[in-house]
Amino acid sequence: MISAHRRLALGLAFIGCGNATSANVRGRDASLDGRAHVEAGREGGAEAGAGVGEGGVDASGCSAGEPGVTCLAATSLSHTNGVLALDDENVYWGEEGSTASTSVIVKAPRAGGAVTTVASGLPLSMASDGTHLYWGYSTSNAGVLVAVPVGGGQVVTLATDAFPVCLATDADNVYWADQQVAAVLSVPKRGGNAVTLAQGTAYSIAVDSTNVYWTGYGGSGEGLFKVGKGGGTVTPLFSPQAGFVGLGCEALALAGDSIVAVFQPSYDAAAPVQLIIVPISGGGSPQVLASSGSPSILVANATTVYWAGLAATLQINETPIVGGATTLLASPAAYRVPDMALASDGTLYWLTNSQVQSIKP
Repeated sequence: MISAHRRLALGLAFIGCGNATSANVRGRDASLDGRAHVEAGREGGAEAGAGVGEGGVDASGCSAGEPGVTCLAATSLSHTNGVLALDDENVYWGEEGSTASTSVIVKAPRAGGAVTTVASGLPLSMASDGTHLYWGYSTSNAGVLVAVPVGGGQVVTLATDAFPVCLATDADNVYWADQQVAAVLSVPKRGGNAVTLAQGTAYSIAVDSTNVYWTGYGGSGEGLFKVGKGGGTVTPLFSPQAGFVGLGCEALALAGDSIVAVFQPSYDAAAPVQLIIVPISGGGSPQVLASSGSPSILVANATTVYWAGLAATLQINETPIVGGATTLLASPAAYRVPDMALASDGTLYWLTNSQVQSIKP
């Protein structure tokens, strides 16, 4: 069981994370004043992101504002729960209405174009494989994991009595960190029984060809863990003496033969947050990639980790996974960046409190 101070810190961390628990999602900005300018830009098939390039502005209110940064669509965190998903064609995010029944999941083409609705609902987390969009949402008693074709259509339930706060997918399965039952689980995309892979509170999750990785609180305390995709023996990869590893869904990412994670080395909320890298083979000591800039969310590929942090200003940065200088990519004119996603072509996408933005580093 997580102690009281751990629960408090976890809740505070999720407030700044795109994939929040239902209480934090529903408790976000009560005002819906920002909704009008987004909906106005959609009427008549208006293309919220079309023709908007570096520093451009269009009639829907989409403004990039910085050299190299593209605004894909205008939105507002007064009515979005800050969850982002990506595939080769589209970017997806959740738009929160005045109630759960009026909330929707929308998409915009990565190349620019009209914002369209995929399904109704308020996602806790999302993932797309290019064919289907998978998301979890909460009910009054529990939560549900569902899927829908990316073009819209019938929503299919994959798992019930679940609380899928963070999702990952491979060719065959959906994996999730479930904070209600304190476990890591999987279910076939085609439908079937959910399988418990490991017990313990999980915060963030990632998969590769053989293993599932997560941060959380297990039998050995806080840490970074892995288990085979079929379950079995859980292997701790990093077990700190104190602090939290990877709070939030975008606080863990695979980077070649390593894992990058956000690490707060103390239970003190004022303690500096670090960006660390750990070998997936285990047995190695973590290397600190960044110890300033307050990293909060990240994505990575085999060479680089991209992360958002709040120093004197909100910043989007990149750091080589082999270590070295951190480079500033963008300083969004926003009060938060709740979620990020990295495309296979290296384009980086993120949400702010008013826009979906991207940059090609």
